[in-house]
Formats: sequence, C-alpha cells, structure tokens
Amino acid sequence: ESAALISMMCGLDALGYNAWVTGDYKRSKTLFDEGLAIARRQHNDLYTSQFLIGLARVIQDLHDISDKEQFYEAGLEEQRRIGDYVGLTVFLYRYAFFLLHHGDLNKAQKLARESLDLARELDMWREYQEILDCNGMIAFKLGEYERAKVLLQEALARNEEKGMAYLRAYI
Repeated sequence: ESAALISMMCGLDALGYNAWVTGDYKRSKTLFDEGLAIARRQHNDLYTSQFLIGLARVIQDLHDISDKEQFYEAGLEEQRRIGDYVGLTVFLYRYAFFLLHHGDLNKAQKLARESLDLARELDMWREYQEILDCNGMIAFKLGEYERAKVLLQEALARNEEKGMAYLRAYI
C-alpha cells in the first residue's frame, strides 16, 4: 500500500468529517463513499472501519436514503469481520441511535448494550458518555425509567468528572 493511497484515504476521511460537521451531508457522503471504495480495494480494514463510521454519522442526517437499515446491517457485519473493537463499539452505538429514532427499540437496546459493554472494557471514556446517553434514551422509551435514570445520571457524572459539564444541558 503506497503512502499516496494512505494520504488520500486520510484526506478523504478528514474532508468527509469536515463536510459532515458543517452540514454538507451529500458532499460528506460522497467523500466517505469514495474513501470506502478505495479502502476496500486496498483491503485496508482500518480505513474501511473509519469510512463506515463516517457514513453511519452522515446517513443519520440524510433524509433521502431509503436503505439505511440495510447499510447498518451490512456495515455491522463488516465491522465484526474487521475486528476493530473501537470501530465496532462506535458503529454499534450509531446503529442503536438510528434504531432509537427509526426502528426496533428492542434491537436498539441489544446493540446499545453491546456497545456499552465494549466501551467499558476498552475504557473509551469520551464515547462512553454518548453510549450511556443512547442506552438511557432507549431504556426511557421502553418504559424502563429506573434504568434510564441510572444510565443518564452516570452519563452526567462522567461528563462532569471529565470536564465535559457543558453537556449537562443535553442530558
């Protein structure tokens, strides 16, 4: 794998993320799709995982994609094959978050719990807060109010502990 291809994938990932952050979702999707195609051709699992995560973010924000769940299912299978547990943890959370708003809450809960277990095991403190939030929101929607309260209070405590108290309003 040449340094030029690695640089290209790195650039596509950064540009795709920047486009997503600035709300240019179609451009972001185009960049992540291009990067994913290159990563797959090069059999580069690390960048395949990164581009799948990027696409998972963008697809949540696009309203004109009808096959979102098929994307998440295929992406989850590929993430499991790759074995990048950090990437898998983030992808599970993104899929669960999608299902929280657009799909099967029981499946969302299963994916979110798996993501939470992995985040704890891998000590992913930054993502852990978002994963706790997702688990808490799913529990709330399922009527598990005590569990939701425990999860969301833990998220809030973690935010303050890590200097991320600005997220208090979100929770």
